[in-house]
Amino acid sequence: MGWLAPIWLVALAAIGVPLYIHLRRRRIGRRIQVGSIRHLAGTATPRRRRLQVRDPWLLALRSLIVALPAVALAEPVLPRRDPPARWVLAAPEIMNDAGARAVLDSLRRGGASVRLLAPGFPTPGAATGIDSALDLWAALPAADRELPAGSRITLVLRPRLGLARGSRPEVGAAVDIRPVGRGDTSSAVEGTWTSRGIASRLIETPAGGGVRTAIRSGPAEGMAGAVDADSIAVRVVADSPDLPGARYVEAAFRAAAEATHTSPAITTTSPAAFRPGDVGPGDWTVWVSASSRPALPGVVVTDERAGASAVNGAGGTTDQSVVPAVEEVTPARPGSRELHFRSRLDRTGGSLLLSPMFPELIAQRWLDWSLAGGRPELGRQAISTAQLLPRRGPPAASAGRLRSFRRLLLGLAALLFLGERWLAFRRP
Repeated sequence: MGWLAPIWLVALAAIGVPLYIHLRRRRIGRRIQVGSIRHLAGTATPRRRRLQVRDPWLLALRSLIVALPAVALAEPVLPRRDPPARWVLAAPEIMNDAGARAVLDSLRRGGASVRLLAPGFPTPGAATGIDSALDLWAALPAADRELPAGSRITLVLRPRLGLARGSRPEVGAAVDIRPVGRGDTSSAVEGTWTSRGIASRLIETPAGGGVRTAIRSGPAEGMAGAVDADSIAVRVVADSPDLPGARYVEAAFRAAAEATHTSPAITTTSPAAFRPGDVGPGDWTVWVSASSRPALPGVVVTDERAGASAVNGAGGTTDQSVVPAVEEVTPARPGSRELHFRSRLDRTGGSLLLSPMFPELIAQRWLDWSLAGGRPELGRQAISTAQLLPRRGPPAASAGRLRSFRRLLLGLAALLFLGERWLAFRRP
């Protein structure tokens, strides 16, 4: 037996209250009228009676009435010995797949209980409006706490990188995976673009629990739907084209273009010569000027010279209590993007916090936002099922598998109280 709130056991000291009342209580005798007390002369004087317990059964009953609520508040529990179970947890995203339904039907015929891999683990027929975003490594410990010792969990899902978030959990139940959908080691083309007659493809291949990214170039024939990288323009707006910051930013974009096999038009201009009407929805504007910046389409990169007021005026959100080196803010124009640096994009002043990382960051954003903007998120990449299996640990202690006696004890105390009142009124 265990206790969920053992601190309440100190209330058992209240048993001393009925004991004290019984020991101090004096019985009132009957008054008898006599004609004379002369016949009592010479009789022995009675000795003073010591304190003694009267009505011991009534005392025990009252002590028990006081003790039972104290024990009930401490909530004694006993573990329930449920037989092992077998759960099949299916990802909501595979429920419309014919192959997945065949697997689930086979497991159901084998005696397994099929549930959805979602909060509360509902049955497929009773679940509505479930988000398809899964957090597998958070759901497995929750399922383990609901299952008795010796249970087994079978996962039916598409193994993908996004399911392996956080730390690998430790569960007591045995876990196996029945993969459905894409293979574990298949590569995927996540973006295509053309530049100067050369076509490039972004290839992502699962490797070692992560993803290996490569860009492969070849002839541009048969590349319908590819992004025309030559139509993208990059404008660096600086107070002077000769400033070290402007030259540094322009060099970073040229390095990003070279790494992605593209040749965009990269120019540097002053705020006075800059014309916002020439900016297209796919263009980039790097504002490294202290002058006010208009709301622009496409992608806008700013630094601390824009100031909090300029960023907020464009619809961005900033938090002065948390000062990250770089943040993506929400611009006022729908469909555009904005990347704001909380430092100066300038090597000479020594204030650029991310100077070694800036070209790499620009190359990654250039790839994600302009060249492969329609690719799925990284978490959709397939990985080996072995990467998703949790560690085996001891059975989880679950409050849901404990039998509490609180209500039973409180009900018994109420019945004993009624019995005590009946005995108290009946005794002479």
